[in-house]
Amino acid sequence: MKKGRFTPRSVVGLLFSAHRSTYLFLLAMLVLLISAISHWYYVPVWESGRGQWLESSLSFGEALARILMLLTALAVPYFCLRQSNASRFFQRVCWSLLILVAFFPFYISHWQPEQFMAGNIIHQELERVSADMEANMVHQQSDWRYWQVIESDSFTNYRGVEIPEKDGWGMAYLYPSSHQYIFQQIFSYSNDFLNVVSRGWVFAGSGLIILLIGMSLQPAAPGVGRFPNVLFICGMGLLLVAVLVTPRAISEYQLQKAEHHAAQGNSALAIELYRSAVDWKPSLRFSLEYYQSSLGILLSKRGCNYCYETLMMRFAEEISQGRISQARITLSLVEQMYPRRSEVAFWFDALNNRMAIEAFNAGQYSLAAEYWTSSRQFVPFNPVSHYGLALVNVKLKRFSQASESLEKLVTLQEYLTFKRLTIKGQHIVMQSWSAYWTDDYLSAFQLYSLGLTPEVW
Repeated sequence: MKKGRFTPRSVVGLLFSAHRSTYLFLLAMLVLLISAISHWYYVPVWESGRGQWLESSLSFGEALARILMLLTALAVPYFCLRQSNASRFFQRVCWSLLILVAFFPFYISHWQPEQFMAGNIIHQELERVSADMEANMVHQQSDWRYWQVIESDSFTNYRGVEIPEKDGWGMAYLYPSSHQYIFQQIFSYSNDFLNVVSRGWVFAGSGLIILLIGMSLQPAAPGVGRFPNVLFICGMGLLLVAVLVTPRAISEYQLQKAEHHAAQGNSALAIELYRSAVDWKPSLRFSLEYYQSSLGILLSKRGCNYCYETLMMRFAEEISQGRISQARITLSLVEQMYPRRSEVAFWFDALNNRMAIEAFNAGQYSLAAEYWTSSRQFVPFNPVSHYGLALVNVKLKRFSQASESLEKLVTLQEYLTFKRLTIKGQHIVMQSWSAYWTDDYLSAFQLYSLGLTPEVW
């Protein structure tokens, strides 16, 4: 064999002679590269300049995280494969990145509330639609839901989702009973997030863990050790927690100080603190509790009856009193005076869906269709609007239009990690009836057969 010539036997021998950590480093590189080119949180995003929703967009935080994953993957050959031992510096970098990746859900819920709300709506409302489909499966395939209504218990929440409200900070958060709340509501490790998050985030965490495991398997070297300093890991973790959670804590502190100054009659400073709190916690814009605080009252007393917060306070009071029609009129005034606000779009969608369900259950199908059509203009990805229009068209025997609406539900399911089979099955059945009513009996038979075969859903 000539020197320098590779043969299958020499390649196999080289692979078997490599240290086991080498395989983990190569796998980590591949996983991190996939993370760098994949979406981390793929949902519709609000374009404030246009006042409309876009299919998706790359936020600053996600773009920065993907660049860091790419740089880490490219650094593996130098720090891990080129040397017999990974440097302590690179170990610490990887631990720091892993902690940052772990706080990505908090970043989305805190600094990207529109994306967070969009993901929650898609997941929660698809679950409600699936539950309603399953509860009325027999009626939807036999008498097309004559005398059937949409279960009101499934759609009692005007907002459709639980919006982050104002939290109190105290020693109670240290109790074990509060740990689940902290984990799910503050750090946002909830079913809603985990069902919408894309593979890029999952691959980032997996790649960094594989990389750190590979470093721990390398032979120990003097002055380096298998693991970085435990104090560094704990210190870096606490530092990142402080940096990430501090804005939320500042917002809560400002709200408390605003209430204090409002009680003392210092309205100017109280209003300034209330408004400043939203800059530190943007999700407050979606909270009715925020508008029902003293902010709206203070502005009203100062003669600002048509300020944004004053109008939203009036809207929140009408919602709490059950005056839905008047609340919709108030919200229309807000939309005219303060256009292109995402929170207004969300609330219009919620109100229209509520009124559409009431009209549908009362047998006013044309009115229900108008409300659901209007709802889609504000939040086009709310599954309830498409499902409601499908039911209206089914009632009116317009199966082609009903099939188109259900097809949009199937498309919305692509945002989810775990999908329900019911929606796809009902879409196929509706396609079958659409073909039947156009005298395409062969296609109707074939589609209906597919609709009875869960394996193809």
